[in-house]
Amino acid sequence: MIDRRHFVRNSCLIAGGSLLGPARFLFAESTGSRSVTLDRVDRHVLKFIGEYSGQSFLQGGCVAAKAASRLPGLIRITARVDDLNGLFRALADARRAGIQDVHAEGNTIHFALNQRIYRVDNLLPDLFAARLTGLATGKEVIFAHEALSFQPATSQLHDPLRAGNDLRLARGDQGRLTLEQIIEGRLAAHDFGLTPAPDFLDAEKMMLDAQVADLNHANEIVRQFLKNLVTFTQATSAEKVIDYVRSPLLASAFAGALSVDTGSAAEQFARLRVSSGSRDADAVLWMAALLAPKITEGTATAWMDNASSFHAAASLAALARAGELV
Repeated sequence: MIDRRHFVRNSCLIAGGSLLGPARFLFAESTGSRSVTLDRVDRHVLKFIGEYSGQSFLQGGCVAAKAASRLPGLIRITARVDDLNGLFRALADARRAGIQDVHAEGNTIHFALNQRIYRVDNLLPDLFAARLTGLATGKEVIFAHEALSFQPATSQLHDPLRAGNDLRLARGDQGRLTLEQIIEGRLAAHDFGLTPAPDFLDAEKMMLDAQVADLNHANEIVRQFLKNLVTFTQATSAEKVIDYVRSPLLASAFAGALSVDTGSAAEQFARLRVSSGSRDADAVLWMAALLAPKITEGTATAWMDNASSFHAAASLAALARAGELV
C-alpha cells in the first residue's frame, strides 16, 4: 500500500523525458564522487514520458537519496513537452504502460508505480528553459537539495548549491519561511534521508515562535497545517507534531480561527491514542482532537478546501474516521 507521499512536494524532478540523447544543461559544480543508478521502474517511466518529451534529468531530493543508495518514495519529473498531441495520447494510453490512477492538475500529473510516487511537471519549451535557469541560480528553489540534478544521458550529478545530504536553505536572503515550506522541509528530510542544517532549524524555530497577525493569517496557518496533517504525521515523530501543535504559531492560529486550545487538544490526542491503540493513524486522532466542534457542526471539510486532489482524498478519509471518534 502506498503510504501517501504528498504529490505536491518540490523535491524530486526528472526533467522530462526520454533517454533519446544528450541535451544542454545549465548546471555547474559537477561532482564525480557520487553516483546515481536508475532502476528498471525509473527507466520505464522515462520511456513513457519520452513518448512526448525529448529531454530529461533527475533533480532534487531523490538525487541525494539515490546517491546515498536509498530508495526515494517520491520522484518528481519535469518534462519539456515537444509533442502536445503525444502528451494527450500518452495519458490516454497510460494504463497500457502499466501506469494507473493518474491525477492531473493543471500541467502536472501524479501517479503511483511500484510503491513510489511520481510527479511530472509538463512544461512547454519556454517554461522548461526558465525552470532550468531558475534551478541553476537557486532562484527557483527554497532548499539547496532541490537544485541537485542528475543527467541520465551522461551520468553526471550536479550540486550547484553544494547541498550534499543536508536540508538547508538555498539562499541566506530568503526571509521568513511559511509553515507549509517548513513542513515540506521536514517531509524531505524524512523521505530523502537529509540532515537538518542549523539554518533550517533556526528558520523552523523562528516560524513556530511567531504568533499570527490577524484572523486571515490564523485561517491561512490552520489550513496549511490541516492540508499537510496526514503526510506530516506519517513522516514525523508524535513528539515533533506535539511540539508544532503547542507552538505559539499554531496555538494562536487555532485559537483565532477555531477557538481551539491546542494544549487541551494535545491532551485529548494523547487520550485518544491510548484508547485507540494502533487502530487509527495519528492524523485521524489529531483531527478528532482539533476539529471536534467543526466535525459536530458538519463544517470540518471546509478547512480542507485548498488541498490538492491527493491531499484532499487522504485528508477527507482521515476526517471521516475522525468523525466516528467524536
